[in-house]
Amino acid sequence: VRDSNGNPLPDALVYIYQTDNRGYYSVDQTDGGIGPRLFAFLRADGRGRYEIRTIRPASYPNSDAQQHIHFEVTGVDQSKFVGEFYFADDPRLTDKDRRSPQMAPNITTVTRDKDGVQHCSQDLKPRPR
Repeated sequence: VRDSNGNPLPDALVYIYQTDNRGYYSVDQTDGGIGPRLFAFLRADGRGRYEIRTIRPASYPNSDAQQHIHFEVTGVDQSKFVGEFYFADDPRLTDKDRRSPQMAPNITTVTRDKDGVQHCSQDLKPRPR
């Protein structure tokens, strides 16, 4: 987790949420806006590092939206920023998305280990303005 200058944000509170493998935030999509069922609150360590283990989110059904994971970060000084990160191998990412100053820094490369488990690493930081 990093600030707008690229410095680590130690002990930042991170809220992450995403869709399931069908592209839905809730089981039946009739939760009345209660919120996603796949989420986590975590605290970055003293060097601003964090780790989550989750499933790969699907795109929203019947849309061109890219696969993504939302994040909301609150620093110990109560500074806040929000964003999403995307997956480089998502076929819905366009060349325009890859060149976008807002999206490009939040596109993460996905690798697979010998067991087929996907891994990625992504700095969470404010979007450029």
